[in-house]
Formats: sequence, structure tokens, C-alpha cells
Amino acid sequence: MAPTLYRIILQVDNLDQAEEFYGKLLGDRGRRIPRGSRHYIDCGPVILALVDVTGENTSGLEPKPTPDYIYFSVSDVDAVHERARELNCLSTEDVHGASAGEVVHSSILATFSVSAAARALSPARR
Repeated sequence: MAPTLYRIILQVDNLDQAEEFYGKLLGDRGRRIPRGSRHYIDCGPVILALVDVTGENTSGLEPKPTPDYIYFSVSDVDAVHERARELNCLSTEDVHGASAGEVVHSSILATFSVSAAARALSPARR
């Protein structure tokens, strides 16, 4: 049996802005970790950890993007899609001939990618 995955780390350069953005997108504000520059959002058994790499005890670090996609299963794809639209973070990438930001309806399972959300937080889009 494979080990259990329990944390995914997203590096950010503004913890307050990242917490507000991901809290709204995911529908859960999460919790600030008192020491270190971290904010955790519980996503089922996995913690999404927002880590400010420009915070305390760092020297000239910049956030590095997550190398690939992170997918979430959601119970209300329309609500998440609307929040992503409001945050202007729907992907425009082509997937099988359609925009990846368009909703694929499923009554059981829907997934979305954090990579588009991370791009929405990039310094050029603030």
C-alpha cells in the first residue's frame, strides 16, 4: 500500500492575499499557523499549505510555481466555477478542443486545477 499524502505546499509571496484568494475559491478560509509564514486549508485528508517564502528568516527568496496541476473533487461544480470566474482565474488552455475553464457538469465528481488560480495571483495580475 502506498503512503498517505497529507500536505501540498504552494509557495506565495503575500500570505494575506493568498489566504483571501484561495479561501474564496475553495469556500474555506482555513487557519493561520502562528509561527512560520503559513496558512493551512484542510482539503479532505490533505492540507493545502500556503507558505510565504518571502516571510520571516528568508533572504531574497521568490515563490516557485507548482510544477504541475493539483485537482480537487467538489460537490457543487457550479458554485466553484462561479467563484473562479469572479476571481478571474478560469483557465484559457485548450483541453480536447474546448476551453479548460468551461464547466464540465457531473453530478458525482468535478475537478479543477489550482494552476490557473496560482497564475491569477502572479505579480503581473495583481
